[in-house]
Amino acid sequence: MILVLEQIWSKFGANNSKDFLYLLAKVVVMKLTFITRKSTKKIKPQEVHLFLRLRDESVDIWQKTAIKVAPEKWDQKTESLKSRMVLNKKERDDFADELFNLKKFVSQRYDKDSPKNLISKSWLVDVLKQYGKQKNMPAPKERSLDFEKLYRQYLLAKDITDSRKRQHEVVLKDVLRFQLYERLTSKKTFRFNVKTITHLTLRDLWDFLDNEHQLCESYPQLYEDVPKTRKKVKKRGTNSLVCIFKRLRAFFNWCKDEKIISTSPFEEFSIPTERYGTPIYITKEEMHQLYSFDLSEEPALERQRDIFIFQCCVGCRVGDLVRLAKTDIINGSLEYIATKTIDENQETIVVPLNKTALAILDKYKEYDGEFLLPFISPQKYNYAIKEAFKKAGITRNVTWLNPQTGKEEKKSIDTLASSHMARRTFVGNLYKQVLDPNIVASMSGHAENSRAFSRYREIDKEIKTNAVNLLD
Repeated sequence: MILVLEQIWSKFGANNSKDFLYLLAKVVVMKLTFITRKSTKKIKPQEVHLFLRLRDESVDIWQKTAIKVAPEKWDQKTESLKSRMVLNKKERDDFADELFNLKKFVSQRYDKDSPKNLISKSWLVDVLKQYGKQKNMPAPKERSLDFEKLYRQYLLAKDITDSRKRQHEVVLKDVLRFQLYERLTSKKTFRFNVKTITHLTLRDLWDFLDNEHQLCESYPQLYEDVPKTRKKVKKRGTNSLVCIFKRLRAFFNWCKDEKIISTSPFEEFSIPTERYGTPIYITKEEMHQLYSFDLSEEPALERQRDIFIFQCCVGCRVGDLVRLAKTDIINGSLEYIATKTIDENQETIVVPLNKTALAILDKYKEYDGEFLLPFISPQKYNYAIKEAFKKAGITRNVTWLNPQTGKEEKKSIDTLASSHMARRTFVGNLYKQVLDPNIVASMSGHAENSRAFSRYREIDKEIKTNAVNLLD
């Protein structure tokens, strides 16, 4: 630190106190360091690029600059040319000036962008490019535009849950299969390049995903090179396609924010609106019927039935349910932060536990596992819920909107039972009692005026009847 201050003072202190104080502040708050990277080649290069490293309280990033130096001339301790090297004064001064000017340029940009939380690896690349253009120097090498590499960088940058990452992995494979399909059918050199993709390409991708269930037999190579998670390729409904394209749009928005692209193809591509039918959930009476049904001869099924009833009492998503721990129960309430919306809302959700929920926790108080309840995998959990419904006789017919065909169908409710039905049961039954969406949303983790939340709030015949009776 002393050495750095001495260098700054010798350069600017005596003649320009403002520059000295400005750079002194940067030394204290943020540190810029020039470093060289060791070569692994047997033949050592005559010159190597200097890397600029930036560190502050939240980031530690580095990037190659256009400045080159001979390794034998570089002194890492002083970040300058070695004093014992025989060099003319102009060469030494010009090199020192270049290092100083680059640090000052980056510091000024840091001072401007740091309050906006813009500091990132791509930010540093962009700043060095701007400096290169200003000095008429070669710009640092651009980031690879390979779609798969960029998409994986995006996932690393977003810090999302494992379940969300798996959903994005599906999107990534969908696009890679489309890329291969285009090469096999019409465009041998086609690449899903983020800089050249247009709204017309997105339309072709939509058509491919919409008809993939018919194309799979004719193009088995697609699944040899890019395997699907599920062996059977099923017809996708509009809602599934909408979810895929919303995730893809978020990726392109990130590319735009990172200045990898200047415009997004989604600016000219309209994603259709998702279609949902009337929310389907069980009544309080059916909850009691399911909970009181004797499953003692099938303890494994009984455990999952109890967990489903607990979920009906607290309304959390299955992704949050599986990670709940005993420490999340505080003073008779469940307290957690919803992982799905953690980027937009970090508020703690507090759900007071009713008698049924407390009884279930007491029933499994001897469970010494890592989590709150003896949960199994989400898929097996869904199978168990359907089986428990059937055994308890909860099999009434309901009207269901088939997401693949977009048509209404009559289905037995046990065939539609899943972990998400517990969340609908919590919201639907609670809303009937309090008729205040804000109170319910505060415990379910939905944002106020959420379109998703409005789907759960069925204004059913009972509510309408009670409202009309107010006129008597």
